[in-house]
Amino acid sequence: MGKNGLIRGSDGSVWLYAVLDFSSNLLDGASPGEMEGACLSLLSFFQGLSDMVPPAALKFRELMRGSYREFHFLALSVPQAFAPTPCFPLLASWQQEAYGGRAVLKKLALAGVKLRPGKIRHHGKSGGLASFLDRASYFLANGSEPFESFKEDALDIVSSMEGAGMRPLPLLSPAERGKVLRLLERWWMPGGRGPAPAVALFDHIHLFKGAEGALRAQKLFSEGTPCSKWGKGNYPASISLVDATGFDGESPDDPSNLWIARFLRSYFSSPGPGVAVSVRGEVEPPSITGAQIRKNLSALNDEEKRRAKKDIDSTGAQEEMARSLSYGRTLYTSSALPPSLVNVSACLLSAGHPKDAAPLLKSLAPLSFTGFSTAKEQDLSFQSMQVASPVRFRPFELHWSAPVLAGSGISSLAYGGDGKGALLGFTEADRQPVFLDSAAVQDKSLRVYTVILGSTGSGKTMALLSLAFQWSKIKREGHGTPVVFIDPKQDSDFSKAASLMGGKILSMDCDISSGMLDPLSAYADDPVEREAALDTAVCMLYGIFDPTGLDPRLEIDLRLMIDFGMKNGAFALSDALSLAAQAEGERLPARRREILEKVEGFASTSRSFRLLYGKGRPVRIRLSEGLTLIKAGRMDVIPRGDASSTARVRQWVLRMLVSASGMAAAGRDGMVCLDEAWVALEGKSAHILAEWGRLARSRRFTPVLSSQRVQEFSDSSLESFIQRGILLSLSNSDALGKKSEARNALDLLRVEDEEGRIARRLSEDGEVGQSRAPNWRSLKALRGPEGELLRGSVVYFVDGNRSPVPVEVAIPERLLRLIGTSRLER
Repeated sequence: MGKNGLIRGSDGSVWLYAVLDFSSNLLDGASPGEMEGACLSLLSFFQGLSDMVPPAALKFRELMRGSYREFHFLALSVPQAFAPTPCFPLLASWQQEAYGGRAVLKKLALAGVKLRPGKIRHHGKSGGLASFLDRASYFLANGSEPFESFKEDALDIVSSMEGAGMRPLPLLSPAERGKVLRLLERWWMPGGRGPAPAVALFDHIHLFKGAEGALRAQKLFSEGTPCSKWGKGNYPASISLVDATGFDGESPDDPSNLWIARFLRSYFSSPGPGVAVSVRGEVEPPSITGAQIRKNLSALNDEEKRRAKKDIDSTGAQEEMARSLSYGRTLYTSSALPPSLVNVSACLLSAGHPKDAAPLLKSLAPLSFTGFSTAKEQDLSFQSMQVASPVRFRPFELHWSAPVLAGSGISSLAYGGDGKGALLGFTEADRQPVFLDSAAVQDKSLRVYTVILGSTGSGKTMALLSLAFQWSKIKREGHGTPVVFIDPKQDSDFSKAASLMGGKILSMDCDISSGMLDPLSAYADDPVEREAALDTAVCMLYGIFDPTGLDPRLEIDLRLMIDFGMKNGAFALSDALSLAAQAEGERLPARRREILEKVEGFASTSRSFRLLYGKGRPVRIRLSEGLTLIKAGRMDVIPRGDASSTARVRQWVLRMLVSASGMAAAGRDGMVCLDEAWVALEGKSAHILAEWGRLARSRRFTPVLSSQRVQEFSDSSLESFIQRGILLSLSNSDALGKKSEARNALDLLRVEDEEGRIARRLSEDGEVGQSRAPNWRSLKALRGPEGELLRGSVVYFVDGNRSPVPVEVAIPERLLRLIGTSRLER
């Protein structure tokens, strides 16, 4: 490779390659506009190459074919070991232990054009002679043209590539260009050094990490040892060639195209996943193709007339050809047709033997493929796949319209997230890790809410717990990230898992938690916060004991008593009222004595109220660092109706629980995770959540809400504050004229799904038919006949206006056993 980023082939030819920037996930979730945009960018590239063909080629097609521009597309999907980002060392160490055995895919797509030599410009009177002598001497010494000869053509190609959204290698930084080149040297066996040989057999090839393994394999082969016993350090692969295409005027963005994206996706259940696709060919202007079609059709008509005169019937092949040419003539009468791709060869390399790759190749209809039966054919096709290779292996005559390749999904990549932080999982199609950073909302100025929506048993709580545990291991500037996980479900207990992760557990049914939600304890000690604590305390007691507002003097008496107690050192409401009463002694009005007795009496009989009404110095949520699990335990904190004092107390428990958790996370890039969030979307806590939507970003904390009920979110005022959504399995059944939960969720997150494809997948069952075979379209976790996990739960990850991306949730087995709710998970 030259210093200018050009690549020289072994025959002396020079190529210019560019990296294709990946678009969104075109296989699942992309909008029609995104699919069309990905296709049009490549069509503009082919149009640029087409425009470089001289007009004379229209009349002299065979003579001018040498002016056609030769191209090479190479798409790679190479497995490698997961490596966490090193931004947060403690978290990275945990992720390496938990996910180090997982495989991710290194994806790369390149477009290359063979360059043509031009003039080397020299200044001065003897410039032309100097140029000629320089080139002649270089050619004699090296057998090829110098790189400078290709500069003029390279500039034109670079311009065309940039116009199509590509990144030419000469314009990449040296470090980035070096990474690309190292992968290209041995993409079939990345990660090592030196050559990575390939040994061709009659129907497949074996790819080796190093020369020693290849030499040992050749010796074993000569001794008659089957390749399955050649040992480690190699893997079998099969190469197939496209022999025919059945595309018949489909739209460039038709999902039935996307054949490269479908071949290189990871989750296909076949044992022979796709590794690489190589497409070579030349670009022909559509006007020349149209002229040739008309010429061939005219010749065929003349032949039919000649046969008719001699009373000879046309053959079936001639009739089929006539129909094809007539159809082609109709297409090529338009002036807006894309260029043609001629002399095409398309090689696909799959891991495994040919029988392993067969199901995947069969799924790529309307393309059809053929394999090889000799080692030489395997070797030639593999060599032709390499960048700047002089080898051309075209056993079939293929001519395509440019959309066959432009609409192939070669730039499709399922990715998402922030690049660092807690690992949600790996994208289903391309095994890209999806990280969620605890400070993304603040650092990227995003909307504040992340919501996790799924039906009962879909795995939403486990996904939220996994994220919460990881966020608690993030340290910034020497301080841990406060993560408050609120579990309001009665008898739900994740204490073991929280303890394993070094977390703190606060159970609302324990005496030690009394006063934990007392406003005087929950708020900070600065004057502004103390004033807010006083207002909240008065409002709370007044709302509980006089909900209809029949006694306005009660509010005044409460304010005076609580204020006095706070000024005299009280950190809990019981102490504040008691101090006020003790200060007045015998002069205490009977009315205030009655208030104290009423409140104290209620506290003695209501454990829920004691959470709000404490003594001494209660546990303070806001002092937490790392993970804090707040669980309901045996207590029922979910309000049911508003009439009873118990319901009013539960409303205030939820409000103070939400409010105190927000204060604990504020100012420290903390996280508040609320499971079964629907319980807080109404009543006293609802306006706290609405306030978070406006102020959480400036207060530097992020709320995450998980719920099985979608309608409550739609009815709340939070819709405009939601940035991210994690969608698990949801019902897609409309009932009584109401939209389904799946459609409500998509509307809530502003996801386009005009054909209902995503909504249908959200409701797919995990098993199919009487055989109860795993349904790979389902989002539910899939298990084999022995209960073994085949694939974890899949979610649609939605981030703002980006298309939703299916992500397989990754939860380490040890953690899954602690937080799983089913027998198989435990």
